[in-house]
Amino acid sequence: MKSIFNRLIGCMAVVATLVMSACTTGDTTEADNTFAGFAEQPEQIVGVVGENCTISFTPAYSWKLSLTGSDSDFFEVVNEERLDRKTIMGEASTTPVEVVVKVPAELNFERDYVCNVELRMNGKDKVIAAIRVAKAERTLELYLAEVSEVNGSKGYNYSEDAESPFLYVYETQPLTADRAIELFLGESRSFEHRILVKTNFNWVTSAPSWLSLLVTEGAAGYTELKLSGLSQPESVDGVLSFRDAANQDIEGGSVKVIMETLGTLYPSSLVESATWSMTAEDWTFTEFPTAEFAYTLQYTTTTDGDNSSFICAQRPYTISCRTYDIYGSLYDITTNEEAWLTATEQSDGSFSVKMDATKSTALRNEVSGIYEGFVAFKNASGKVFTFIHCKYNPAPAAPVAFYLPGGAESDGSTLVEITEGAEYDAYASYGAPIYKLTFTNEFPSMSMLKGLPQEWQRLNEEDASWLAYEYSEESQVVTMNKKANGSTGALLFTNGGANHCVLICHLNIAE
Repeated sequence: MKSIFNRLIGCMAVVATLVMSACTTGDTTEADNTFAGFAEQPEQIVGVVGENCTISFTPAYSWKLSLTGSDSDFFEVVNEERLDRKTIMGEASTTPVEVVVKVPAELNFERDYVCNVELRMNGKDKVIAAIRVAKAERTLELYLAEVSEVNGSKGYNYSEDAESPFLYVYETQPLTADRAIELFLGESRSFEHRILVKTNFNWVTSAPSWLSLLVTEGAAGYTELKLSGLSQPESVDGVLSFRDAANQDIEGGSVKVIMETLGTLYPSSLVESATWSMTAEDWTFTEFPTAEFAYTLQYTTTTDGDNSSFICAQRPYTISCRTYDIYGSLYDITTNEEAWLTATEQSDGSFSVKMDATKSTALRNEVSGIYEGFVAFKNASGKVFTFIHCKYNPAPAAPVAFYLPGGAESDGSTLVEITEGAEYDAYASYGAPIYKLTFTNEFPSMSMLKGLPQEWQRLNEEDASWLAYEYSEESQVVTMNKKANGSTGALLFTNGGANHCVLICHLNIAE
């Protein structure tokens, strides 16, 4: 028994010696060198949206690299051999190893993207780098379209570069913060300008009510945009804002827009027979002393105003029409149902002027012999800033004649102007030329006339049973029923309210 006990004591002593030996060895071992050559602190890498980052290291052992952190899902390891996009592995190497990391492709305007690059070797882990993609700032650049002027009209320069993605040519430098967009009166007779918008965010616009945009939203990148202004009673300016489409409470940038309203008038369309002239120098109409601009508009037919429209650079607050009374004084006929002069504003902001001398308010000027009136434009302050001197001067009556003289002669028809005698006296009060047309043939098919207007009436209603008239632009036809042989009647032709001529019609078919 004593011998066994001594052996147990000896074994315990050996174990104790080994334990002590082991403890002594740990205390004297050199520090772990797994990551020798690596910086103590992680490398700080600034990432750029849409661009790759490269991590370089020299591994002394087999290794595994992982992307970690709450934003790691936005980053990827470029590793064509594996589907795993968060890790990549390799063997020890005496030369640097490069690992490519793909950073987020979309901007984040709210916060930074942060991702840790963690390396595992020899059973040890170490964060060797931190990639940070900083929160993006919204950027806005605006480029004005180039504008050229030809014959007093402004227009845009179209791009002649076949490779250009843009329809127009734009200035090479963006608008500075102190420069506004000034709308001008373009070829379409509207206040406008075109701009090229460049942003790094998706946007929607916010604009004043008088500013109209063909496009009100766009994506990051380039967008061509047309601005159109509606004329106002006073000069206006406002702010065009570009807001983040995802959060419209946040503005990505803005620009001031100015529309100068000069009070000038521009005919957007005028029929050829209408006369339009500007007389912006001195004028003798003391009724409008505050007016800065004056114009003259003359029509020769009542239909001249049907296809005529005007644009006023300064949108009038009110439009009034005035004419002369029998004493030569101007009075307002704007709301008069018998107003011979009217000005009507259209839905597009333009207005039309019409003259109808058949109305009871139409009086000829005793000196000039024509009808005269005024259209006055007032601003919000009640000031007449522009007026039009309107004149209606019916075109001189074209001579009435046979359309085919030889044909009328073969029909036995005659047409003569009456200048004296009983028939002249009977119709002289109409103040117009008097003609007499005689048919001697039952079917005078070649006796068409020319020079007669579309407006007409019989002077005696009893003639309706046998006397008729048919108008066309090229030629006109008078018909007389043979049952009324020997009868004489008369037609009165008018043009724009003025008497054009009297046509005495006589049927004289030989029995």
